[in-house]
Amino acid sequence: MSVYLWAGAFDRAAASAKLFEDLAIEYSIPGWARYVPSMRDAMDRLRNGGRSFGAGPIDWTPHVPSHADVMTSIHCAFHRPIDLQRIEAMPRHWCAAEHFRAAGEHHLAAGRTEEAERLYSKAHSVSLSQGAVAWEIRATLSLANLKVRQQQAAAARLLLEPIMDRYPDSRANADIAYAAELLAIC
Repeated sequence: MSVYLWAGAFDRAAASAKLFEDLAIEYSIPGWARYVPSMRDAMDRLRNGGRSFGAGPIDWTPHVPSHADVMTSIHCAFHRPIDLQRIEAMPRHWCAAEHFRAAGEHHLAAGRTEEAERLYSKAHSVSLSQGAVAWEIRATLSLANLKVRQQQAAAARLLLEPIMDRYPDSRANADIAYAAELLAIC
């Protein structure tokens, strides 16, 4: 389901969530069933134009740490400060970069641009060290969005142009489409 959401394929994501829910019920796996409400919330946020950029935190409780990781990887609103503390203790974690970026998004939403930029840069460096291209793109987009907000169009272009050169089809996924939108306003 996460891949469908990253791609912006909401109908497929909804079908995947339904299958996930059906399997959880059929095989009596309550842990799986606990994922379903947050997945539906994430789908609604994304479907209604709420990209995983610029969102502040929401109040929610994951049932296990991996639930928080999966949900943060889908939408930054699901990141919690306690997750960042956990990730900082193990920076090789599979979605460490996305937790750093999501924390930056929360700081940006609260107007703390210096802290946001620091966390975006951390997310970018972690994603590069892990070879995590999806997280690298998102960290770059967050940095570029910050530069656009700071009216530093040239700096934003320098960040965005390599992404668009690497992925010239702006419909490749939702993040690349966002990169094209940001580049168009620079």
